[in-house]
Amino acid sequence: MKPNAFQKILALVYFVLISVCCIFYVPFRNTYGRYQTEIVYDAIWSDKSNIDLYRIGIYLILLSVSFYLLYRYLNRMSDLDETDYKRKAKLELVTFLVFISGIVICLLFLICSNGINQMRKKSLTEEIQKTQYLISEKSAKREVKKANRINFWHESRKIFNLDAFNNNIQNYWEALMKKRNDAVWLNSFYGMFPSYSLNQLNLKTADDLKQFLEYNSYDNDDVSKQEEVKVLNENLNPIIAKRDSLTFYQDADIRKIVLITIAILFGLLYIVRSLFTFIKGIFIELK
Repeated sequence: MKPNAFQKILALVYFVLISVCCIFYVPFRNTYGRYQTEIVYDAIWSDKSNIDLYRIGIYLILLSVSFYLLYRYLNRMSDLDETDYKRKAKLELVTFLVFISGIVICLLFLICSNGINQMRKKSLTEEIQKTQYLISEKSAKREVKKANRINFWHESRKIFNLDAFNNNIQNYWEALMKKRNDAVWLNSFYGMFPSYSLNQLNLKTADDLKQFLEYNSYDNDDVSKQEEVKVLNENLNPIIAKRDSLTFYQDADIRKIVLITIAILFGLLYIVRSLFTFIKGIFIELK
């Protein structure tokens, strides 16, 4: 007998479900040790092996038996008069199109979301790198001075008691800058450093020490650039947070969400709708 429209639509639904089960949710058996086995679901093109044919067989049998019984049941739809036949067939076709469209829309949403977020990530990363370059450029001179000041502080602590400066390098530096033009003090101060420390700091004369103090003192340009770097860092943190908050759907996430979508659509369109129609028919008959 030639299949009617309802049976053809059922065959399409059956094909969709079989494809989903046998392509996107294939059960694989992973064995740990000698006796422990774990079932993992993945796409057919994954690098896993050892397909669980037993579970695949159960899926195929359950779906095929259900399809066969429903297919036979839908033979009765051929006996409907032409008007009812076309009306109900059109409704089932629309239902199937909604079912397929829902799956396609869900899949496209996930794929497009990944694509858009990937472009956003690239754009944000470029903006972050540009800002970091500016920070590095503006901080370069000050960072060199900072490193030199820290080294000088550590070498000084080996010789002098610096507790009076409250462990603050800036306080120490300001005190030294006030005395740097005193030649007697400068020579005496320079002479207190051992040869090892002077070599570490690359200082050969008292004049070198004076130039070292002056060069590594923070000037107005350093202060100005420090404020600019502070602003850049404040602007940079939200950009990094925005980049880190982007959501990317992995293959496992996509398969899980699509499966949930299929289950919901199938349940609403083919199970809940059929139950509603069935119960509604009972009430109509009772009235």
